[in-house]
Amino acid sequence: MDKNTMFSYVDYTLLKPTSTWQQIQKLCDEALKYGTASVCIPPCYIGRAHKKYGAPLNICTVIGFPLGYSATEAKVLETKLLQLRRHVSALRSVMAI
Repeated sequence: MDKNTMFSYVDYTLLKPTSTWQQIQKLCDEALKYGTASVCIPPCYIGRAHKKYGAPLNICTVIGFPLGYSATEAKVLETKLLQLRRHVSALRSVMAI
């Protein structure tokens, strides 16, 4: 397997709670350069990354990270909040707010 094929199976990840937007941008730029399967980033950066990089970049995140000790109900709520945030962002882009 060559390195480009290998990169296409890799989720390039930066999930430190102290991650900065500049670090996330560097991660995304490198992911596009190397053709990784996706970037896995903290939920708070999903909207910004999607707005800046769009469809060419597959973005994923985690719920209940890092230890997963959250109750199921808390994970469900966190997921719903992420979905709501995504819908609000889409609505803003349509309405040009």
